[in-house]
Amino acid sequence: MLRWYACVTATLGALAASPARADAPVTTVLFAASGVAPAASTASETRRAAVEPAPSPSPASPAASVASPAPASPASSPTDGPPAARRRPEASCPRPALITRRMGDGDDSFHGPLLDCDRRPRPEALIALSVLARPRTQPAPSAEALAAFDRAARPGWVAEGVREVPGELLERVQRIADAFDGHRIEIVSGHRPDASPTSRHHHARAIDLRVDGASAEEVRDVLAGLDATGLGLYPRSEFVHVDVRERAHYWVDESGPGEAPRYVRGASPPAPPAVDIDALRRETEAALDAIRVELPEAEALRAR
Repeated sequence: MLRWYACVTATLGALAASPARADAPVTTVLFAASGVAPAASTASETRRAAVEPAPSPSPASPAASVASPAPASPASSPTDGPPAARRRPEASCPRPALITRRMGDGDDSFHGPLLDCDRRPRPEALIALSVLARPRTQPAPSAEALAAFDRAARPGWVAEGVREVPGELLERVQRIADAFDGHRIEIVSGHRPDASPTSRHHHARAIDLRVDGASAEEVRDVLAGLDATGLGLYPRSEFVHVDVRERAHYWVDESGPGEAPRYVRGASPPAPPAVDIDALRRETEAALDAIRVELPEAEALRAR
């Protein structure tokens, strides 16, 4: 069955590459007005990151637009090509994430899916998460400042003082949002320019987070076993560190807020959760429904 599912996934990937796709629903980004009192945080930001060789700067992601989406074009006639792209079945699309910033100058938030229905980072979500993960003392940029910023001239940045996080980080946070549907995800630390160059926080490739109503161990378990992921458990400070790197790495730090690191020797991540056959069947059925919807449009394009 797994082989059949892999074939279905490959077919979906081929269809996603077709120019017939035009799926770009709008999500909502809410930035709190300046002057809002900062929320209290028990997370420690004086800890050192796990000491490893400094990562090479990652290639900048393509520039994303923050302008309002263009009005929908009128329905095309049969001679103009295939009809407007249809939505994928709801079950196959990522769930909306509710993410808030619990540090620094305010209480910003974002509500919406981080990935599209093909599991690709949404440009507006990439900008929003980058802003939420900005340095503790960096003010939130206005909508006008975001729109006016020349990202082509400053690759790797989304606004003055706000570095762009990698798209792979959105994939990991979306996995958490899917696992804890409806629970708020709180970012307690993000880009830290003053951190050691060996820290992924220094390069805006890491965030520390917690989930309302879930323990740090439960959040850790969702990400256990992922490749190219740094995963740190901080049980006393009650948060999980997540970063993007070349090889998977796991650690446990039992220090409390403001204390020196106390790494647990020989810590190993828990085994990945067993495959949920029923969930796999539902996902496969949703994927097949998407193929049935999109295949006629792909065939129409080939015939033109």
